[in-house]
Amino acid sequence: MKRCRGLLLLTACLLAGTWSNASVANDDAAWEELESLSQQREPITTYAADFRQEKFTPLLRDPIESTGRVLIAEGEAGGVSRWDTDAPYASTMLIADGELKLFYPEQKSLEVYELGDRLDALAASPVPDLAVLKENFAIDSSGWTEGDAIYRLTLRPKSEAMLDALEEITVDIDATLGSMRRLSMTDLDGETTVMHFENIELNPELEPADLELTVPDDTQIIRPL
Repeated sequence: MKRCRGLLLLTACLLAGTWSNASVANDDAAWEELESLSQQREPITTYAADFRQEKFTPLLRDPIESTGRVLIAEGEAGGVSRWDTDAPYASTMLIADGELKLFYPEQKSLEVYELGDRLDALAASPVPDLAVLKENFAIDSSGWTEGDAIYRLTLRPKSEAMLDALEEITVDIDATLGSMRRLSMTDLDGETTVMHFENIELNPELEPADLELTVPDDTQIIRPL
């Protein structure tokens, strides 16, 4: 479940909104600015992007890379998000209706997890709840890089759930799109996962079938504890 929660965090930070040109070092002031900017943002109901993931581990010289596409949309009964990994191994993660499902077509297996806390609920929404992020993280540093093109924000976990899993998260926000371009997560084992987002589309037209997960009848369904 650790890997699943990591992806949940990625999704929770996915649409962090637009940012002003003021670099804010004070934690409270930074959150106040983010809350103000989130209220000024145009409504976002759907999101699509290609992603590339690099996982760096002390045990391997080269990172483990994977690529795919993520779709997020608001639904009648709540949000829905779908992560399709195409290389090096195919898999699909669907978050909807209070559940997280991981489907591995080569193994014909489907893992189903119940989502129980507020942070997990963020994963199925295209717009994050800043109050929930503030509850779980503190802003360690913030400022502009690459001129005024990228706003970099470093978050450190402060809730018990996050302290048990993560050491630090760094987010790079594209100032033009107001959307995340890069996210880096370092866990307590010294492993770092870096996500790059490209071909970002805000409010694209998505069909219901784009966010559905249909598996073969002979798929083994597993509900890990």
